[in-house]
Amino acid sequence: MKDWSNSTSPAIFTGWLTLEESDNDRARLLDRLAAILPVEKEVEGPPSLEAVVRSFYARDEIRLFLDRFEAIHEADIRDMLTDLIVQAPGHVRFYIAGRDVTPLLSDARIPHSDLLVITSDHLKLDAVEMKQIVRIGTGIELENRVIQSLEHLTEGWLPAVNGFISYLDGSRAQRWKQDAALDAIVPDMHSYFLHRVFLRQSPQIQTFMLQTALPDFFDADLAFALTQHSQKVDTIEHIAGSGLFLFQEASDRYRYRYHPLYADFLRRHFKQTEPAEYERLYNRYGSWLENEGLLLDAVRHWLPISNYERATNALLADIPSLFSHPTKKLLQVLDAFPLKELIKSPTAAILYAWFLITDQRISTAETVLHQTEAGMREDQVYLFSLTGEDLRGYIASFHSIVYYLRHDKEKGTAFMQETESRLNGRGLIYCHTSSISKPVGSLFKSAFGHWGSLDQSITMCEYAEKKWRGDSVGYGYFQALLGECYYERHQLDDAERRLLIGRRIGLDRRDPGLLIPTTLTLVQIRLNEGNATNAERLLEETQTLLAEQPEATWLLDACKARVGMETGASDSVKRWLADQEESTTGTHDHNYMYKYLTLLRAWLYTEEFDRGGAFAESLLHYSQSLYRHYYKAELHLLLALFNDRTRNIASAVLHLEQALQIGHEEGYIQLFYKDWKRIGPLLAKYEKQLRLALKEEGDTAVFYEQLLQTPRSAAPNADGFGKAADLLTPAEYKVLQLLLEGRSNAFIAGSLNNSIETVKSHCKNIYKKLELKNRGAVRAHFEQASRMTN
Repeated sequence: MKDWSNSTSPAIFTGWLTLEESDNDRARLLDRLAAILPVEKEVEGPPSLEAVVRSFYARDEIRLFLDRFEAIHEADIRDMLTDLIVQAPGHVRFYIAGRDVTPLLSDARIPHSDLLVITSDHLKLDAVEMKQIVRIGTGIELENRVIQSLEHLTEGWLPAVNGFISYLDGSRAQRWKQDAALDAIVPDMHSYFLHRVFLRQSPQIQTFMLQTALPDFFDADLAFALTQHSQKVDTIEHIAGSGLFLFQEASDRYRYRYHPLYADFLRRHFKQTEPAEYERLYNRYGSWLENEGLLLDAVRHWLPISNYERATNALLADIPSLFSHPTKKLLQVLDAFPLKELIKSPTAAILYAWFLITDQRISTAETVLHQTEAGMREDQVYLFSLTGEDLRGYIASFHSIVYYLRHDKEKGTAFMQETESRLNGRGLIYCHTSSISKPVGSLFKSAFGHWGSLDQSITMCEYAEKKWRGDSVGYGYFQALLGECYYERHQLDDAERRLLIGRRIGLDRRDPGLLIPTTLTLVQIRLNEGNATNAERLLEETQTLLAEQPEATWLLDACKARVGMETGASDSVKRWLADQEESTTGTHDHNYMYKYLTLLRAWLYTEEFDRGGAFAESLLHYSQSLYRHYYKAELHLLLALFNDRTRNIASAVLHLEQALQIGHEEGYIQLFYKDWKRIGPLLAKYEKQLRLALKEEGDTAVFYEQLLQTPRSAAPNADGFGKAADLLTPAEYKVLQLLLEGRSNAFIAGSLNNSIETVKSHCKNIYKKLELKNRGAVRAHFEQASRMTN
């Protein structure tokens, strides 16, 4: 470093300090800094921080290197180094290197222009860089799928990326396909790791690396359990500090992992060279996972060696904990079981069937149920291991769900009754269901409501609510679901009554699984009535109650955007839209359909028709494979609106036809009414084309005629709020809401931050545009409109 420094300018002083674990002692660190600068000591012992800073003024220009910053983990020592950087004069430049320099980068006091930071992340290629390097080296534009796999496998390590390129650029005997090149990286790097890394280490380090490569992550305790090595901490720090592909986790500095390619090499080498020791250690690690309660990890550990009995035992050792894992994660594990092995344990098999139903893999779930029953003896009683209840009762309940999804109400109800008979009621599992694990925008459109199966959900709830009376959370869920169903049937009084019961139970228990879907539906009812002020208050109340529930925030924010579209709050809508960019990229997730549909409505609102149409098409394609009839119908309606705006008449008519067919089959009346000011004119506009298209459709044609003949007084917003929303400015519309509450001009002026004269002017405009004489006439008009709507 001194040679380099002198070659640039002999006047520059260069100091280098490689930080160590023992430097978390203030006196030691100050002594080491004093030794490299040097610092004149005023008294015996370590110098003060002020003395170190003063020593900087003795030289014209200083470059001070601090390496391995991650060794400093004590907060007061990090603060001392931060103070050193902040107090240093301008001619001192710091170079900081380490795997974790976040505390420095996040401190606003540090002038970053005088600080050069190097971390291990700087040496990694990101996805964009890898894509560019491959394109330059081969002329090939990699698919995003391949880039993601390459990034996951290599973690941006350049030699491995270059190895991948060598299979594509023609430098080998033949060019390989991209997927084959990815597969070739792993064995290709084994020779590199063996001769250039592994064999250069001492036998003790080799053994330690082989034994600690079995888990994906390990800490000192797990390292000791695997190796029985008393010096495990020193050994781990030596390997991590020597560039031997062992990395400290950023989120937990006591947790380590090997690079994926190096871990694969170590495991394969261990298994090939010491098979007996590998098997012994493999079993030891599996036992450790079970003893630590990491049961899903234990299942994954036993499956690759076909130890299905032990994998099943681990799976069933703590069934309640299974439900804390995401469904996708559980299914990845359960899918790895051969079905013939899984059905040897009927309890494990029906758990698999349940998670399949939750993930909407209905045909596979039916296969699992049928094969499980085929393997059960008629004369033998099978108990559900978690509760000791009749296992066939839960099998019947799953059959009930499947038949409801198949629109077979008769069989669905018959199996529900069998469930009640076998379980002496609804079953302990269902009795102890306290809430839905992840808040959803709609119970009706979730698994709880059979993904939008209206008749089936009503039949189930009306039967079950008689068995589930009281103020329990389960009763609240049935009331909320019935409320949503009646809303979709346009039975608004019944809907509101049920929703308010469900919301009250949700309020008592602060249960977001109840509060959110009831709030969103009640807000929509208020908007349909034209009562945006009450809708906003209801939403604000729920946001306050669930302020500390991050899973609830995005749903309530999307609902707020919908309210903004109805009230003309365009700035609020645009701000929400600006925060949703990432929602339109990557793979769709059915849990976020409420947000996706809000996005589409927002793009209609902001007249981004091409963008909205393209996203709606992708969502419709995604929904085709799912049992999501409601979402398909709603997407067809939205696509009809987008195509109408872009003058694509044929597509608009086709999507309207599809929406009408699903709406008639499922009984979705409110789907058309809730946005009647857009949908009504569209149905009338294409009346000729739709009559021709539905000529042979019978009942669907009748359903369409009924919609066409809907009197304005029966449609939502009829002769009142919908008309007012069209005629009034957003400011006038807000004044109207407060007028209808009987508020004075002074109150309205204070609420809207306007002058009284401005409010009076808005009132005059409201009377003129609505052709009404005064505020009394306004209230009477809208009260009548509301009664007619109900």
